[in-house]
Amino acid sequence: MKSRCFSFLSGYVAFHSSSKQQLQQRPYPQVVVDKSWVSSGAVIELGSEQGTNANSTLSSGKIDNGPQIIKRKLVGNATTGKMGNASVQGSTVISASSTTSLFCSPADIERRSATVVLTTTNAGYLDVTENMLESIKRTRACPNITVIAEDEPSYQRLTQRIQSQPGLHVQRSPLGATESKSLKLHSPDYNRLVSRRPWYVLKLLEKGYDVLFVDSDTFWFRDPFKDFQGDFDIAMHNEKVDVAAFCDGFAYYRPTENSIRFVTEWVHSLDKNKHSADQIIMNQLISRKLFPRLKIKTLNETNYPDGKKYF
Repeated sequence: MKSRCFSFLSGYVAFHSSSKQQLQQRPYPQVVVDKSWVSSGAVIELGSEQGTNANSTLSSGKIDNGPQIIKRKLVGNATTGKMGNASVQGSTVISASSTTSLFCSPADIERRSATVVLTTTNAGYLDVTENMLESIKRTRACPNITVIAEDEPSYQRLTQRIQSQPGLHVQRSPLGATESKSLKLHSPDYNRLVSRRPWYVLKLLEKGYDVLFVDSDTFWFRDPFKDFQGDFDIAMHNEKVDVAAFCDGFAYYRPTENSIRFVTEWVHSLDKNKHSADQIIMNQLISRKLFPRLKIKTLNETNYPDGKKYF
């Protein structure tokens, strides 16, 4: 999905689909892993794959499975890592003995079993989604990642990546399939698509997970989890100082009563305002101060720069 607030820049995490061209100018080498051990990770199931009708309200549905399915047997397949559609110069062969720096063990993944990195995508954004997944893998942050595939082509493509990325789980949307094309920012179709995300976040919070939601065109330079310390309910970047202009394209949610109440109201408000963007509704709720006990941590703009700062 196209980011609304971040740009590709140095730091820990950066965002913006327009950064794809810059990334192609300095690609990673193609990595051919020779008989390496990798695990097919899995984190969570947001309902059945058949799901509900795509026109049903966001407040419907359920979660079926929990993180108990995280442990999977090791698979010894040769895999190829690539950065989306970026051009590749040359090839680097890595032996099994030198893969420790790239791949995470089951113990590494289980270390963060209480946290889910969540993103959504469709076929129109597969290149940037794979770009993001590769960047996460190279940080060795070793998170549990759930990708909600909003259409069948993206589901089929990304499930092929599971064996090469420990902790990765790909699931069809329980709310039904959507269009497979790229969507114009803030168009009605785009707003309908991104408005599903708070529902996905809520279902995980209700199960007791910490949730780091990231837009699929993010690029990770370092492990960001050390920034999620302290007493807070939600951590986000605010583009402004004196008003609520938070970006939900990279947001860390703790499963607190305050967070769950806030996200529940967010979902209900989106049900009532079906053509509004999720981020606009979120900031309206924050500005109205309906949840005075909600603690929002503002992420450092140096490490999480917005598009305005970059461009």
